[in-house]
Amino acid sequence: MAVSDTVARAGGVRVGRVLRARLADATPAELRVVAIYRRSNGLGDIVLPHELAVEHAAAPLDSAVFISGRGAGWARGLRAIVGAVPTAVVHSRTAYLADVKALGQQQAQAQWAIAALMILIAAMAALNTGALAAADRRRELVLARLCGATRGQVIRAWTLDSFLTTVAGIAMGAIVVLVSLAVAGSDPAGGAIAIPWGQAGLVLGGGLVLGLVGALLPAAVIGRAPLTALAGARE
Repeated sequence: MAVSDTVARAGGVRVGRVLRARLADATPAELRVVAIYRRSNGLGDIVLPHELAVEHAAAPLDSAVFISGRGAGWARGLRAIVGAVPTAVVHSRTAYLADVKALGQQQAQAQWAIAALMILIAAMAALNTGALAAADRRRELVLARLCGATRGQVIRAWTLDSFLTTVAGIAMGAIVVLVSLAVAGSDPAGGAIAIPWGQAGLVLGGGLVLGLVGALLPAAVIGRAPLTALAGARE
């Protein structure tokens, strides 16, 4: 077997060491490490001999086989394989990469759908929190209006307060993420972790907007109420 350097470092594994493991069908086996490789993105962390992996796999079929060649004999061989294996499909390099790209786009769309649901939940939470905060401080807003503050002054004061609170919350969340990334370290496959700063900025900006909107809408309702209604307001 061959293992990635990530597994080797974590388990203190060296070439020549015999490891006890269980194969895909739970069969116990003793495997000797014959190689350690660095880049594991395309291979995974453990590589077994093909015959051994197929023998114990739940579905002993290769997902893809990469070949190269030319000539009439080569083409006849491919047609024979397609005729013998019902699920076999022959693709050119361009077509295969297009399929891989399409699969990646489908996965990205699913992830964006999940992100959209999370944003919706965050928006509902922001509005709910803002409404609770405005209701809790309703007396302060009413008192400011009754003392002569204009609607604009009340809204501006509440905006500044909400802005500082929202920025503090976003800053604490960003610190938690940065600490998590620092603890995680670099990419196990080698190199630094890629951070999409543009998308990160979009998330932070969206959080700021949600926080402000959630806080300002309830306050705007109170601030626009007539003074006669505010005068009779109770906690």
